[in-house]
Amino acid sequence: MRVVDQVRRIVAAKEATPAQVALAWVQAQGAVAIPGTRHRSRLDENAAAVDLVLTADHLTALRRAVIETGVAGERDTEAGLARMHA
Repeated sequence: MRVVDQVRRIVAAKEATPAQVALAWVQAQGAVAIPGTRHRSRLDENAAAVDLVLTADHLTALRRAVIETGVAGERDTEAGLARMHA
């Protein structure tokens, strides 16, 4: 819940959605997220994350929350990962 709490704080401060904050966070790490969606409104929401700039304080707070929470591991099961790399 620490990570969720930090995301909520940023959502309120930036008037963004949780998805936009998550995508901006990934982008700030130097990675490129390719989210999937079936809805045009979500596509527009996700695309708007490109313009969301997280401050150094926001990034530090998120990083701390992840470290303190011990978030780790794969995002999928071994079977799911195998399907992605097949």
